[in-house]
Parts: sequence; structure tokens; C-alpha cells
Amino acid sequence: MKLGAMVLLLGTMGWAQPTDGPDRFDVAAIKISAHGGGGMGSNALRIMYNAVSIRMVMMRAFDISPYRILGPDWLSDERYSIDATIPEGTTPAQSRVMLQNLLVDRFHLKFRREKRELLTYQLVVDKGGPKMTELKAGTKKMSGTASLSGITRPQPQGIEYEAWNADMASLAGMLSISVVHDHVDDKTGLTGKFAFTLHVATESGSQGGGLPYPSLSAGLADLGLKLIRVKAKVDVIVVESADKLPTEN
Repeated sequence: MKLGAMVLLLGTMGWAQPTDGPDRFDVAAIKISAHGGGGMGSNALRIMYNAVSIRMVMMRAFDISPYRILGPDWLSDERYSIDATIPEGTTPAQSRVMLQNLLVDRFHLKFRREKRELLTYQLVVDKGGPKMTELKAGTKKMSGTASLSGITRPQPQGIEYEAWNADMASLAGMLSISVVHDHVDDKTGLTGKFAFTLHVATESGSQGGGLPYPSLSAGLADLGLKLIRVKAKVDVIVVESADKLPTEN
């Protein structure tokens, strides 16, 4: 597993719903792309995705964990570049609907929503209570966007995530994408913003509960948190069919 420097802006993952207003991009160009150098940039008037997979686009379009998108392997393997112009005044919810329609119009995506019982992780507070620094309003680190930064330190094998102004949904999202490679639900009940550092040594082996690294449990315990593995009924998207080649621009 490759773990590098990263900044994640992650919130609670839910379901994008149809909204009033524009439901399609003004202009959208899609090209088949090589792997590598991927990114998902956007601003109020444009999205610029480079070397992204359909699964990655669906994650944004439906505001859902990639591990709850069920379908063929090529949804993660094939890569595309997407450059689209957003109508002025578009809200984030409308932008997600535009992405959904782009997938349907250009890739002929067919999908259904289901609830399935799956093994999943839950991030919870340990019995000793949280041990992180909660930031109060007016604290210097409260300025700016809530974010979580993961920085690789110079140890031979290991990763250190330094967080500032981060909520627990952001931490759950980082663990999901970068460490356990499975969905993580925030069940801490903590609603504040926190500063903390999480150490994970990427040594081989595993431990009880299905955690990929023995040090992950200890690192979370230092923060007064733990991951538990449970069976739960969860919302998933099942991809029934889609085209690898998008329709022409």
C-alpha cells in the first residue's frame, strides 16, 4: 500500500438528491487517460479531473464511500480526464446531480440503490474518553477549511497524520481511504473540531478485528478512539452496466 502526503476534505458521506435548477454542465469534454498524475480539481465554475476512474467520479457524484459502490473491476481500472463548465450559481448539490447525469448520458451508467448487510468499520470513543485537543471558537487553528493532512515522516516504514481543525468524519474518511481500505462510519458522537497526530507503522501482519496494521489500534488508543468491526445494513450503489468508452464530446 502506498501512503504519501495528502490533504483530505471529507465530510459525512450520504446520498445526493435531485434538486431544482440546472442539472447538466454547460460543456463537458471527456478523454481516455493514462494512469498516474490523477487529481480532482474544481471551483465554482469548472471541474478538472485528470486520470480519474468511474468509481472516483461516482464517489463525488453520489457523495458515497468508494467501498459502497459495487460493480466490475474496470470501474476502478480505466482512467479518464473530464473538463466541464458549471453554470453560474450552481450549488454543490446541483453539481453532484450534474455529475450523475454526465455518467448516465456519456457512459450510459445504469445502477440501483440497495441496502445490504456488510462487514464495516465503526470509529468509536474508547472507554477512557477522547484524548485529543478540542479547538474552541476563536482558536488560531480554527481559521480556514476543516481539513486533515497526512504526512509521511522519514521512518523506514510508517506514516504520521497530523490533523488540525478536523472533525471525526474527516478522520473516518482518511482511515477509510488511506489505511483500512474499507468504509469507516463515524460513530464517536463527537461534534467538535480537533487537533491531533496519529501514528501508524506500516509493518506487515494483522491483528484481531481485521485491522491491517497492529500499530493502528495503539495509535487510535492514544487519541482515545478505536475501530470496531461490525455487520450492519448499509446503503450501496450496484452498477448494473456502463460503457468503457464515453460518447463523443
